[in-house]
Amino acid sequence: MNKYYYDYIIIGAGITGLNSAINLSKKGRVLLISKGDNNECNTEHAQGGIAAPISTEDSVKLHIKDTLDAGDDYCNEENVKFMIENGKNAIENLIYNGVNFDFDGEKLSLGKEGAHSVNRVLHSNGDNTGKSIRLSLFNKVKNTSNIDYKSNLFALDLITKNNRVFGVYTLDKKNGELDIYLSKGIIMSTGGCGNLYKNTSNPEVTTGDGIALAYRAGAYIDDMEFIQFHPTTLNIENAPNFLISEAIRGEGAVLLNEINERFMVKYDKKMELAKRDIVSRAIYEEIKKSKQKNIYLDISFRDKNFIKNRFPRVYNTCLKYGLDITKEYISITPAAHYLMGGISADINCKTNIDGLYACGECANLKVHGANRLASNSLLEGAVFSKIASDELYRYSLETKENEDIDDIIKKYLLEIDYKNIDYKKYKRVVKLKTALREIMQDKVGIIRDKIGLNNAFILICNIQKELELINKKNIDYFELKNMILLSKIIIKSALYRKESRGAHYRSDYPRKNDKFKNGFKFKIDDEKKVVLN
Repeated sequence: MNKYYYDYIIIGAGITGLNSAINLSKKGRVLLISKGDNNECNTEHAQGGIAAPISTEDSVKLHIKDTLDAGDDYCNEENVKFMIENGKNAIENLIYNGVNFDFDGEKLSLGKEGAHSVNRVLHSNGDNTGKSIRLSLFNKVKNTSNIDYKSNLFALDLITKNNRVFGVYTLDKKNGELDIYLSKGIIMSTGGCGNLYKNTSNPEVTTGDGIALAYRAGAYIDDMEFIQFHPTTLNIENAPNFLISEAIRGEGAVLLNEINERFMVKYDKKMELAKRDIVSRAIYEEIKKSKQKNIYLDISFRDKNFIKNRFPRVYNTCLKYGLDITKEYISITPAAHYLMGGISADINCKTNIDGLYACGECANLKVHGANRLASNSLLEGAVFSKIASDELYRYSLETKENEDIDDIIKKYLLEIDYKNIDYKKYKRVVKLKTALREIMQDKVGIIRDKIGLNNAFILICNIQKELELINKKNIDYFELKNMILLSKIIIKSALYRKESRGAHYRSDYPRKNDKFKNGFKFKIDDEKKVVLN
């Protein structure tokens, strides 16, 4: 077991982690770690683009209104205003760091997506926006001497004492080695938890580990019931739920049922460009009412070259599975996509633990409310990663020398039974993971009710009991432990929220109830029990 010292540690290497690392590299030595390879993050899969009010037809005020409307009266308006007012600067910073956005002639090309009033979504290389941003920032990170980037490190737990964070324990996914990294402070930028669900647009690494780490360290987490389901992911046998960008609907694509009916006209006046929660529930209802197996998205009526140039990633991916979207309908289904809740943090990304900051999808800054506006996620990451890094630097100047934490480390190694950690795969743990994801999909999905939620909680508690009987502990074991923790909190939150708002829909409480506008914060107490605030 080795100890390493850095000025700053950043956990997670999407847009928030990369941007934070670049900013902090000017202030000291930075460690940036990722759970998987550098391209295994939600940023890589973001297709639509990044929203910002930069056109003459747009305004900060209008973008704020659209964000608040989409958030279903649950956003922090001050934080939303701050994010959008700083959007233009964040875009300029991305361009400075090498991101090349698409142009129409001499003007930036701007797309339109669901619940946006005007065209305001910038994109890069068509529907490869997230990939382009990640590559540009990652190249900057690789060429910055003050940043050490380490991939395939699983963050086990944070090292804390007296409500202050000192570092992180990590497990190397390739050889099972446990290491300790210490620093003046940590930024959590670990993304969401879409992989708690069987059907998800997220990569396999998104199991909410950063949120679970922060929770076990004593941080508050809140609004975990708000899981956004993206209406359109690929629905082909033996193919993953590949994201079919909302920008396709922004370019005129229509949703059709098996009798070729454009059904969204029955659900919302904005039809295909309604809010994501509305479109997802409409698809769910169409399937349920008519017992149809398939819902389709059709863009084939547009020019073939336009489709291939504007959506090269969707076109090529579908073609790989034998589907030519310039000629055929795309079979789609909603899938878990984005977490609006997460680690509770203020406008400066500060948590209730000294030295611990959070931004991006793992954090809850209340800028998305109960339902995120399309393409505001990359905007949040770009804006608040700078804030988090600036605030961590300011904190580091004020902190005293580190306390003696050897006693904390020794105690932790005993608790996790360090000698029984292995890096091999165990089929039983993998099967338990699959079972959990199926339970979440079936009972904690787009439409929920008390009976289904209670059944899900019991079934997941049974999975937890079985996991505790397993002696050999590996990465899958610790990952499943995190998945169980977050699933239980999601279910509890969904049970407490006896209303329907945004992405959280209770069939037994189908209306909004302002009694629940303040939400629920969860924290662990000294006896390791859940405390509801």
